[in-house]
Amino acid sequence: MRLPTLLLLSCIPALALACVAEPDDYDYQPDSDSADETIGVGVKYEALGGMSNNKVAIVYGGFGASDAASSAWANELAQAHFLEQEYAHLFSVRGPATVAYDNKEIGNSKIVARLVALAEVEGPVELTVIAHSSGGFVANELFAQIMRRRSAGELDISLEYYNLDGAGLRTSIDEFAGYCPVYSRSAFGRSHNASLMDSEGNRAEAAGRGEALEVDASESGCRSTWCLHDALITSRPHRPGGLDVAHDYTDFATRSVVSSYLEHGCAPRVEAPPPEPVPEEPQP
Repeated sequence: MRLPTLLLLSCIPALALACVAEPDDYDYQPDSDSADETIGVGVKYEALGGMSNNKVAIVYGGFGASDAASSAWANELAQAHFLEQEYAHLFSVRGPATVAYDNKEIGNSKIVARLVALAEVEGPVELTVIAHSSGGFVANELFAQIMRRRSAGELDISLEYYNLDGAGLRTSIDEFAGYCPVYSRSAFGRSHNASLMDSEGNRAEAAGRGEALEVDASESGCRSTWCLHDALITSRPHRPGGLDVAHDYTDFATRSVVSSYLEHGCAPRVEAPPPEPVPEEPQP
């Protein structure tokens, strides 16, 4: 089956590539990392809740999402879910400079270096990745780098991935503890890449690793598939007829961040065993 391609979003990202240099080898020291720091091109790290453990979240913004926008969305998700679940480490990643991430400019190798160092100190890393739209292309690069380090015996890690109406997964689903493609639906219809999420969900179910998840966007006010695309970020996107990435990622004053898919979880579906037969009473 030919899968639909991810279409161009109607906004232009900032192209400045400010970067703090850091080697790809990193020495993790519990309680010593800065609470808020840029560690590579388009990557921001935040320590959550003063905790030291092996639980990590990475949030990838889509095309058009600036450093600040991705960070704002990630922090809303932290308040809604990650802090309560005692995640200690949060990375937010800006959207790619082109829709298909042609330039490979994002500092994913800096993230992987920190994951390797974290595993050496805290034990096997429990990683949750969320990628929206074109951020899925950037996440695919991360997964390839993680698999190389895992294959070399350098990184012990468990991966859970929520793909929000984005690019198809390029890594074998068998490498993931859970994989859940996510789309939204309202009375208007479904989000822009819902058909692709259906196909990805079928792959996940066949592998026993997850399923496609549907977000209820009935109160979003959306009148377009692109608005429903952003209804995976915010409960009420700012532009009912299209996209407003700058505001949808940052303005939650009268709106809620969407996190219902995280509450659902992405553990593989386990079929309930059949009930035990009831023994027949002996006939007199």
